[in-house]
Amino acid sequence: MAPPSDVLDVPIRGSEVLEAAHFNTHPMWREPLPGLEPRLSMLTALQYFQETTAGKPGFYDRDSDNERVLPPLQADLSRLAEREENLFRGDWNYATYAEVRKERDELVKNAMEGLTGIQFRLLDKLSREEGEHRLYVVEKIKRKSRKEEHGLALYTIYDGVIRRLPDLYALVESRLAKAAYHAS
Repeated sequence: MAPPSDVLDVPIRGSEVLEAAHFNTHPMWREPLPGLEPRLSMLTALQYFQETTAGKPGFYDRDSDNERVLPPLQADLSRLAEREENLFRGDWNYATYAEVRKERDELVKNAMEGLTGIQFRLLDKLSREEGEHRLYVVEKIKRKSRKEEHGLALYTIYDGVIRRLPDLYALVESRLAKAAYHAS
């Protein structure tokens, strides 16, 4: 039985598609926020993933629902962007910054629930911000309705490096190849 068509393009280990460029490509992400909090956090991980991997095969897709919801929300997003910009220019307050980022994410998330197609989301429950190392997990899904969705891929952001995780088919294929090698 052949794997689903969206699995056939799974990159092999060591290929440039498996790992995306990180902080060196976008130096802004290395700089801390005004209160010395890390710029890459749960609040910004999905934005980092989108900016860093857009246009790279197998990663963020500019034709996703994440992009399609932006034009109708432009007025609200502009207002939130202005509030965020004012924080950077005036008295920095991380709590207000977090509130603005969460409001933006909630706005986009609610708008995407009504759409069907490819979507990307941060999996908060699998992401960790403990100590100096930070791990974020982004999921690519195909939403068929408000209630029905199908997972297509998982990506990790670990210390700024983005990797696409192999799917079950790729793991089984790898193990079978290894077993065949050792059996011969």
